[in-house]
Amino acid sequence: MWTPGCSTGEEAYSVAILLREQILRQDSRSRVQIFAGDIDDEALEFARNGRYAEGIAEHVTPERLERFFIRHDHVYQVAKEIREMCLFSVHNLIKDPPFSRLDLVVCRNLLIYLEADVQKYVNSLFHYALHPGGYLFLGPSENLVGPPELFRTVDRKHRIFQRGASVTRLIETLPAVVSTRPPTGRATVAAGTVSGPQALVTALERVLLDRYAPPWVVINARAEALHFSARTGKYLQPATGAPSADVIEMARPGLRLDLRTAIHKAVRTGDTVLHQNVLVETNGDAQRINLLVRPVTELGADAGLFLVVFQEVGPPQSRAEAAAGDAAAPSPVDSVIQQLESELRTTKDHLQATVEEVETSNEELKSANEELLATNEELQSSNEELQTSKEELQSINEELETINAELNGKVRELDQANSDLLNLFQATQIPTLFLDGALGIKRFTSTATQVFRLIDSDAGRPITDIAPRFTEDLLPDMKEVLRTATLRERQVHVADGSATYLVRMLPYRRVDNTLDGLVVTFLDVTQLDAAQEQRARLAAIVASSHDAIVSRAIDGTISSWNDAAARLFGYSEREAVGRSYLDLIIPPDRRMEVEQTDDVLRREGRVAPFESTRLTKDGERIAVLVAISPVRDAAGRLIGTSAVFRDLTEINRVRGLQDEARHKDQFLATLSHELRGPLAALQICFEVVQSQGTDVKRGKDALAIAARQLEHLSALVKELLDASRIATGVSSLQRSDQDLVEVVRTSVEDQRSLLGAAGVRLDLSLPSTPLWVHCDPQRMGQIVVNLLGNAVKFTDPRGLVTLSLRRDDATHTAVLSVLDDGLGIEPEMLPRLFEPFSQADTGEVRSRGGLGLGLALVRGLVTAHGGTVEARSGGRGRGAEFIVRLPLLDRSPEAVAPRPIASPDRGAPHHRVLVVEDSWDFAESLRSILEVAGHEIEVVADGEGALAKAMSFRPDIVLCDIGLPGKLDGNAVAAAIRSDPTYGAPYLIALSGYGQPSDKARAQAAGFDRHVTKTEHPRVLLGMIADVPPRAS
Repeated sequence: MWTPGCSTGEEAYSVAILLREQILRQDSRSRVQIFAGDIDDEALEFARNGRYAEGIAEHVTPERLERFFIRHDHVYQVAKEIREMCLFSVHNLIKDPPFSRLDLVVCRNLLIYLEADVQKYVNSLFHYALHPGGYLFLGPSENLVGPPELFRTVDRKHRIFQRGASVTRLIETLPAVVSTRPPTGRATVAAGTVSGPQALVTALERVLLDRYAPPWVVINARAEALHFSARTGKYLQPATGAPSADVIEMARPGLRLDLRTAIHKAVRTGDTVLHQNVLVETNGDAQRINLLVRPVTELGADAGLFLVVFQEVGPPQSRAEAAAGDAAAPSPVDSVIQQLESELRTTKDHLQATVEEVETSNEELKSANEELLATNEELQSSNEELQTSKEELQSINEELETINAELNGKVRELDQANSDLLNLFQATQIPTLFLDGALGIKRFTSTATQVFRLIDSDAGRPITDIAPRFTEDLLPDMKEVLRTATLRERQVHVADGSATYLVRMLPYRRVDNTLDGLVVTFLDVTQLDAAQEQRARLAAIVASSHDAIVSRAIDGTISSWNDAAARLFGYSEREAVGRSYLDLIIPPDRRMEVEQTDDVLRREGRVAPFESTRLTKDGERIAVLVAISPVRDAAGRLIGTSAVFRDLTEINRVRGLQDEARHKDQFLATLSHELRGPLAALQICFEVVQSQGTDVKRGKDALAIAARQLEHLSALVKELLDASRIATGVSSLQRSDQDLVEVVRTSVEDQRSLLGAAGVRLDLSLPSTPLWVHCDPQRMGQIVVNLLGNAVKFTDPRGLVTLSLRRDDATHTAVLSVLDDGLGIEPEMLPRLFEPFSQADTGEVRSRGGLGLGLALVRGLVTAHGGTVEARSGGRGRGAEFIVRLPLLDRSPEAVAPRPIASPDRGAPHHRVLVVEDSWDFAESLRSILEVAGHEIEVVADGEGALAKAMSFRPDIVLCDIGLPGKLDGNAVAAAIRSDPTYGAPYLIALSGYGQPSDKARAQAAGFDRHVTKTEHPRVLLGMIADVPPRAS
């Protein structure tokens, strides 16, 4: 279809939308092509873009807007499928050739601006352009001008017409007439609007032509009528058959021969030809005329038009009158002669004309024959050339098809690329400007309107015309990029401080690498700046933190390491970053801990802060408090962790001191309780003995009770001393190869009375073969005694204690187990069960007594023997089991019996003994026991008195306390005696409450021969004195 005068394309697109809807409804594959023409290039360019203001929404239904338009900010663009149906081109309706074989011509509101003769010409153009049955759609104020048979009215109201089957010819004189008209835009004055004398003259001329002028017709060189005057029907009538404009065929009888001769002569000579007294048969009459054929040179020598005038000679006559008029003559002979002469002249003229025509025709035929021969040769040559050209055209056609396919592919690729670019611009939401070499705006993305407040009409304007919104001036940078063709970046800030942009200016290069402007992008970095500021603040916090902060990826690679981490672990940031977190600071026994925390974080759980240990660069383990936080990506996936480590060394030291102080307080309270009982019993016993009314039996019982309480006090003190020695690592072991079975059996038998008194049953299971270990039998017995005592203490009467000893060949150890069904142990108590002064805080446990040192002694002694001890319990009320493992010997030596403690011998020699002791009660008790043993005793209370008494008493043995009042302590007294021979050479025994190895070493260095602590049993001291040989007289 064709839409002439399409202007900005609204009409063409509207018709295309209607046709597209109809095609979709019919599910047809018809192809529609709309040719839209206009003489305004700018309007056509606007139409090709198909972008219209958003006001069209008032005239287009929402469904069509959604289906056939694409919204771009404040404009709507016609969809591509509709734009491809319309072809816009420059076309002058009057001057340019029309389109042909069209189905529809839409020409609305154009004909009203044309004059009637131009409208008639345009209608004939439309008739020519449409194929038979095609439709013409005009505006509501327009109508057809011209022959009515050209179009058939289909809808008069809407001005829809259908092309008729009539054959018509275009008016050939119209282009010349149109070309002589005033230029377009000048107002055309209608005939009816002319006033004054000119109007009268025009009217009189029209009347004169219509009423008194002879009939005439305008023809061309082919004798085809172009225009008829009034009253030509008297001499011309349409020929039968198809319509024809040939005036010779239209000529009435009597006129045809003269008319053909006159026209031929006028065309050949270019002169006016006149045939007089031509008799023409009209409608039942006869009319004599003068036939005039005159070239119309007023329109130009090359106009090719001729004026045929029919000048009537006299009134019309009937055929009889015309015949009678011809017969009336003065005499028959003259009449005949005149008639013959007239006919002869006519015949001669006709013959001459015929001869000339024949000669002309012959010449033309000869020329035509020669031309035909030449043409034939040329045609043969042309045929060959055409054949060659056909082959070339076939080849070219194939190439064109290939090129067309490639072009179609390129077009599809360009469409795809254009769509990709549009979607890229929409998806990235990055404001982008495309500027030409003069910094004029060529194109911009929709988001650029937020930066520069641009509208579509700003395309083509210089960027300098747009009011800047930034505090920085970008114009010098743009010019610099144009000059140097290099990238430039800088940050700019909106004047109101609401946003910050990173501006990137790049040269715009064509495919041929020609510089053609700039591409300027604006990346909103407001949030990035804020994030960087926050990151800088956080980095400063992390860098200045006193806690070590370490970040790692999910694969364990360390990604950050602050200064506190360097101080805590010893690795610098350069040494740590990039290395494995597990290999660097995680001890092997703590790696499962890392896997467990990672598993919790993957399940989006929370890891509470916990205490653990980590490794330093020196391999040292340090206690730390660990706080783990997840690091996730935007999708919420765990990509790493951040750990905060707080050094617990000082905290644990303080905590240990606090626990130690608390345990010591508990211990002192327990010790006070444990000491008050025996002391109170002793005090009561002494009161009983001193009482005058006490009989002998009651006195002996009191002394027995006092002895037992003294044994208990001595055991308490010894336990304290052993615990002190083990804690300080100075305990000495008298190790030898022993049969552990016998050592255990002896120790158990010694405790049977204790179990019987407590009402606890004992189940003893010992192997039948010896288990040889290298141990201190006294200390090993102490282990058994302490474990049995602990079991008896926490087992109710009628309870069961099971003691078993077995060999473990897998570990080559002896396994000692003490199992009870008593109170049991709480799970939280198990880890600190073997610590000194550790007892459960429940009143029931406290009521069982003890200092909380027994198990600590067991662990210390077992460890000293190279063994291990562990405690097991199912919880409160479910009993407890203690398992001791000791390494076995590879051989089976003979057991060595322990050396028994010497007992005082009544037959031993008696000695002179000087006791130096500042405690009067202790000194008098020593006097009593030594005098009972038969020794002579002197007592002094300080060092100076001791030296004086030694000079006068001349003792064999000196029992001297180390901690004496005054200027001389026990070590000074011994040194003085050994340095002065006048004191003789007494045997010096240090008797002190200080029993550490260092104390013994100082005493030996001062000159003492032996050292014994006050807590030892008196039999030890008596045996030691008995071993002293008598001094020579």
